Amino acid sequence: MIALLLLALAARDEAADLIAKLRAASDVNQRYQITNQLTAALKPTHVPLLVKEAETGPTPVRVILIRELARFRTKDAVAALKSLSQKYDLVSRAEAAGQLRWLDDETGLPLLLALLPKAQTPEEKRAILNGLFGGFNAEGGADIVRAIAKFMEQEKAEELRREALQILGYQKDPSAFLVLKKISTDPYDVLKFEALGQLIRRGDDDALAQGLKSLENETVPTQGVFHLLNAIENSGKRTVLPRLRELLEKSTDRSLRTALVSTLASMKDDKSIPLLSKLSEDADASISRAALDGIIKMAGKGQLELLRKVATEGDSVKRLEAAAALLQLDLREGYDGVKAELAGDKTYYRVAAVMALGKVRRKESVDLLLPLLDDAEENVRRQARTAIQSALSALFPYLKFDANAGADKIRAWWEKNRPK
Repeated sequence: MIALLLLALAARDEAADLIAKLRAASDVNQRYQITNQLTAALKPTHVPLLVKEAETGPTPVRVILIRELARFRTKDAVAALKSLSQKYDLVSRAEAAGQLRWLDDETGLPLLLALLPKAQTPEEKRAILNGLFGGFNAEGGADIVRAIAKFMEQEKAEELRREALQILGYQKDPSAFLVLKKISTDPYDVLKFEALGQLIRRGDDDALAQGLKSLENETVPTQGVFHLLNAIENSGKRTVLPRLRELLEKSTDRSLRTALVSTLASMKDDKSIPLLSKLSEDADASISRAALDGIIKMAGKGQLELLRKVATEGDSVKRLEAAAALLQLDLREGYDGVKAELAGDKTYYRVAAVMALGKVRRKESVDLLLPLLDDAEENVRRQARTAIQSALSALFPYLKFDANAGADKIRAWWEKNRPK
């Protein structure tokens, strides 16, 4: 009994010491490292300690402790979150409200919606938008749409409006369609092409026709080109392929041409291979490289055999290039090549291998990335977390996922939701 008590006290001391280090940390990287250690050390019995420490701030530390509190899902943790959502600075309140929403507590969403009009600084607005992000809940759909629409009408900062638009794009409520339509037809709104892309993803044929016409007229800014072509690619409507090929032949815009090459390759347009072969010898290196990558994505049998050989026998640079190409083709040998580099001792190549996996939105990729959340190399850990976040957002756009959660929580989430 005494031994157990001593162990509990030691664990409490470890957690308290880590929180003290967290307060003394001078930069974001230090905080990140200490937070990972804290996540591993904390147990449900530490909830009172977290509550006590959260009460004293400062805001960056309080926000971290609020996230740690939410991990436990206990009644006292939820009660603490409700209390914290009603006091202190708006960023802390928004974080607590967002965590309550993540925990399916009915008070979370109304709190976030009530806080949004009160936000003044970019940090406050972003904290609330983070809490509202995601289309995983049907609950409050129309309320979210109304709040976001009003926010976008009043907000001047482009990046904040862009974040709000992403939230809007995930909402299933029919009212979201009308708001997106309004933005997409406003000639003075810089986000109109991004809104158009959201409508194309929803299967709106009028938006698709408008998007194609805008691309052909070359009136779309670079960022808008990406959103439109990405939406067209995800729509799966292959009837647009002839127009995309024709546009690729006629256009002189480098950004548009490289984006078109990627889209045609991703949509497996075999009829574009002769054009891509020609472009692989283009004088513009960015065009020739994109065309070659596109050909690899649609590789024939002879090319595949070469890629398989290089992925297992080549040096690290060539192995990773070949493995990345095989991964894009969804072939097992790509994972073998990447695993060989992950097992090596060169941080640069291990990070490159993680980045290659991060481009593949498959469960096999996530399986390989999850153990790296505890890797000894910080760069590997950080890149793995980013890659996992991208993969899970693509695989489960309508499920809740806390990108800031500890490694154990992310693994538990994956175990519960992993596709069979």
